Amino acid sequence: MNDLKDKLNQVTHNVKKTADKAHSATDDALNKADAMNDKVKGQFNQTKGDIKTNIGNLTDNEKLRNEGRSDNLKGSVQEISGLLKEAAHDIKKDWKK
Repeated sequence: MNDLKDKLNQVTHNVKKTADKAHSATDDALNKADAMNDKVKGQFNQTKGDIKTNIGNLTDNEKLRNEGRSDNLKGSVQEISGLLKEAAHDIKKDWKK
């Protein structure tokens, strides 16, 4: 009877350990995806801002030029946010080792 109880405890422990690893892997993937999302959105907004700025310059449209600068700045902040999240994720991952 004790052997059966010991085996059950061992299986329970192994299942918990596997579930913890799966949870950790899922968190890692979500953190990486979040960082990548910020970087891509940031690059998109920078490109959009560059286009608006250039069109504003060509048409002498100050409002469009300013919107472009604003979009470009927003994109830079988003991209930096993604890079910081990525760096934090890497540091956290190295810290766990």
